Amino acid sequence: MVDVGIGTGISARVFRQAGAFVVGVEADPRMAEVARRHGFQVEIGRFEDWDAAGRTFDAVIAGQTWHWVEPSEGTAKAAAVLRPRGRLAVFWNAGDPSPEIAAAFADIYRRVDTGLPFIPWQVPAAESYEHLIDRTIRAIRANGLFTEPE
Repeated sequence: MVDVGIGTGISARVFRQAGAFVVGVEADPRMAEVARRHGFQVEIGRFEDWDAAGRTFDAVIAGQTWHWVEPSEGTAKAAAVLRPRGRLAVFWNAGDPSPEIAAAFADIYRRVDTGLPFIPWQVPAAESYEHLIDRTIRAIRANGLFTEPE
């Protein structure tokens, strides 16, 4: 499989533990080096521009990274490198604590300078990803190269 934006290899490690061979594509050479130290083969560049050198894969995954990919180009590239019946799996991690715990987290973050332009947990995490998910679904539907997103 191909891990788009492998970063440090967090998502890739889970798939490798399940028996998958993972090739990473990473735009940041520093992140690529970290993933390599974890034993992954990593090729440097933007996924949209990446040359798969004729290789095809059973899956293309993007954990916490697809928002960096141009949606139309990215879905077209994924379709081009997938084997028949291959899967594109785009996912984000979104915590969903109880409202009381989220309010407590937000209160703590208000008192700490995180350098972020927002207060984490002020908006439920799942809601903060809705626009990314909607944008991704629209791109997948628009190119007509995949079945209906799940």
